[in-house]
Amino acid sequence: MAHIESLRIPPTQCLIQFGHSIEQGANGKWYLTRLLQTVEELGESTNGFRRFIRTARREPVGSDTESAIVGGGMLTTAATAEVYKQLEARGETPKVIVHCGGRAGYLEKAAADPIISEGRVMQQVFNDRLQSQVKSPQVLIEQSRVTEDDIRNGLETALQFGCTSATFVGLEIRLPRCRAFYEKIISETDRFAIIQVNFLAAEDVIGDIARRKGRTAQWEQVLSRYHGSEGYKRTLENEQGGIAALKAGSYGQSLGGTGKT
Repeated sequence: MAHIESLRIPPTQCLIQFGHSIEQGANGKWYLTRLLQTVEELGESTNGFRRFIRTARREPVGSDTESAIVGGGMLTTAATAEVYKQLEARGETPKVIVHCGGRAGYLEKAAADPIISEGRVMQQVFNDRLQSQVKSPQVLIEQSRVTEDDIRNGLETALQFGCTSATFVGLEIRLPRCRAFYEKIISETDRFAIIQVNFLAAEDVIGDIARRKGRTAQWEQVLSRYHGSEGYKRTLENEQGGIAALKAGSYGQSLGGTGKT
């Protein structure tokens, strides 16, 4: 993450948050994931990646927990809400907000209720953080199952609302793969050529909040533990493998799980 004095939120007519995972507490309620979450191991793939499926259980996970990967649903939604607040305060209220995130494979296993989706929980938390004082129309896209779906559906929604700019918000570790998907999409069609697209790391947004509150040191400690965790290292390896597989045309066929999130 770039260390900057202050963050300038780009003007955007369509604000899109990527789907990020959710997990169920012991009380039965669904929550957005913290920075790390646990996984169930599924053995090793033919190319050496450790296969897994998210547990969708809200349980303790530490920096040294090996059966873990990056979650980050709460951080992403908190950042998206902050971006919206800043845009509205500048008189640049987006035309539309898009909440992506359907029922990825782990939810088909863990959530019997078909109404449960990543996007639905993310939208609820987004509105809770803004106390439901949101002027922009909101679109919930629950048919998305993978990152490419999020990008295509987000861009299609931007077109439907006549937007010429769009900003995707997601975890920094995910963004290189997201950009690779975006580049693949625009290489295949000029349908979205009118839209100026930005990708914004949730960590930069939250880091800017910490800077304004004089809490940069505390935030950097959180990031240091996160970046040094076994779950982060594993996710980074899978993300890099995902980009390589995407370029090779084999995405989703050989990775430990990243290709289906």
